[in-house]
Amino acid sequence: MGNKKLNKTDYKSPRVVQDAVNISLGVQEIAEAKEFGLTITGITSSSGILYYEIPVFIGKFKVSYSTICRNIDRLRLRRDARNYFVKVGNKNYVSCGIIANRKKLTGYFSNEEYVQWLSCYHWDLIGGVSYLDSYSSTAIRRKMDGLFTKLKRKYYDKELVFFYVTEPNPASNGYHAHFILGYQDNLTFTNVKEYIENLLRSDATVDKAITEIQEYQSDRKYLAYIVKKIHLAKTQDGYDFLASNLIN
Repeated sequence: MGNKKLNKTDYKSPRVVQDAVNISLGVQEIAEAKEFGLTITGITSSSGILYYEIPVFIGKFKVSYSTICRNIDRLRLRRDARNYFVKVGNKNYVSCGIIANRKKLTGYFSNEEYVQWLSCYHWDLIGGVSYLDSYSSTAIRRKMDGLFTKLKRKYYDKELVFFYVTEPNPASNGYHAHFILGYQDNLTFTNVKEYIENLLRSDATVDKAITEIQEYQSDRKYLAYIVKKIHLAKTQDGYDFLASNLIN
């Protein structure tokens, strides 16, 4: 993608695209597709990440043109830059990850678009926690925020990403949480798992926290699973994306 700084003149002004088509092709096939006179508004990579033409992304997600340009500049030197945008010819296509960790910009997302957003990040650990006592969504959220605060304190020099969503218990009152953690470093999964389990069980609810923590496998089905009821969490602000040492 090169190291050239992005200028706004690299793009045409945002516009509404009429009679356009979103196609799923390998990047090398884009030029051939254009020979058929199609306006390409999106590209789906083999990893399942969907990239939008910038004017389409702006119209769909209500993100400003300047925000997209600024984030491309900030993210272009990251080793995972291709998760956020790809350049085909002289045009950039951007994924949901281009908004970085700006949760406030995800308000227009559908469940599938939350999956797209989360797919742009590197994850190492997945988990869930429920309690024998009944806790409100707000109380569970405080526990998740506190968990990440302690993770940041312990791994202060690591690039951490953390997402959680609260969800009603299926057979009783109260809420539980699903979460995912990425640390992109040579941390030992077993040690991180043990540390999180101890934190979740270390307060007044000792021995009442039920945890399930596993190594993350690159499987979008799990991401779809944890956001399946996010439409309920959104009404109570019962979810969040948190990051440490991540460009935003």
